[in-house]
Amino acid sequence: MNFPDAVATELANPSGRPLDEPSLGASIHSAIRRALGVEEDWPLVAYRNHVQLEHFVYDFYQALNAHRGARVDLLLLRKSIELPVVLDLLHSLGRDSKFENAPVPVSRPGLKRVQGSGRYRSVIAAEVSAIAYVRNRGFADVMGNFLVSGDSNRAMVDRIDQSLVMIADEREVSWGLAKTFSHAVMTWMKTAESSLVSDFCFFLFDEWSEVTDEDLVRRLEEVDPKRKSSISGQE
Repeated sequence: MNFPDAVATELANPSGRPLDEPSLGASIHSAIRRALGVEEDWPLVAYRNHVQLEHFVYDFYQALNAHRGARVDLLLLRKSIELPVVLDLLHSLGRDSKFENAPVPVSRPGLKRVQGSGRYRSVIAAEVSAIAYVRNRGFADVMGNFLVSGDSNRAMVDRIDQSLVMIADEREVSWGLAKTFSHAVMTWMKTAESSLVSDFCFFLFDEWSEVTDEDLVRRLEEVDPKRKSSISGQE
């Protein structure tokens, strides 16, 4: 089944459940995510090949809109287009399109074990933890290598993505500190004027060159004292 037909199938009968008409506008987004095989509520940056996935989804929307001559997702949200029309558009696109083979999403190791539902903070924490494990270094030591003051979350992820490592078995890795770090970022953002992981890190320490994991844990517990930290525990 080509990708447009797969989206049509998911849109008409999401995961075997009857279509919830009031949520039709949001359903095309979910249908695309299910057809891609990614988590519906996670940003695509949660996957290592997110750039490829983002380009594919963008091209798909552009082609679908060109078939209709309007933004199909907006028409659905406004309920100004009927489901059968959208399904016909999708099947038509499937008969004459370049969307036969969708990219296969590449999961980031440990991400489901790190609090944050695939957000930037959890992506950064999980990948740093993976690098630290494979290279036998401290989490804080690795994190310091990727820090640039005022750097956007996307820029930080892009930099980390240049140093990805392979994990044969996630169960061998301790994700406890990554999980604690991600949760502390969330807690800090509730009162901070920033949502940048880099700003959070420089809030913790002005200089990271000699920061140990023990130093980091102490600071994280100050930010989020109600949460028990664990460096060695498997989570």
